[in-house]
Amino acid sequence: MNEGWGEYKETIFSVLKSTKKIFDDVLPKAYRDTLKVIEKPFVKLPDIININANSYQFDEEYYQEWDLKGKYNIRIYKGSQLPYLIKYNDILIKNISERFVAFIDSVFYLVESAKDNIFTFLAQVPEFDVYRH
Repeated sequence: MNEGWGEYKETIFSVLKSTKKIFDDVLPKAYRDTLKVIEKPFVKLPDIININANSYQFDEEYYQEWDLKGKYNIRIYKGSQLPYLIKYNDILIKNISERFVAFIDSVFYLVESAKDNIFTFLAQVPEFDVYRH
């Protein structure tokens, strides 16, 4: 198994095997070069479709009146953790949930359970630089 698969190597191996895909460490290097087998690590991407479908605009009164609201677009995700997709060579390997806050496509997403401590959680995101000025 490819070491670049990290903690998902068993899952990636299982999915590739079940979908009958050629993967990089099964064939000897000479065959991989001839067949131009793709050798790459997995990628973890935010499940932006799920996130957008299950998020709403943060609408507390103090936020509505905040002079920096235009710079800090904040949305609340209706879930306990943000969803991500684990993909290998554009094949969906696994759906996972992790993190309470993230900056994705110029939007700050925060899970509902963290809403009462919003600025504590947002301060963990480097792009939320309101305290760094």
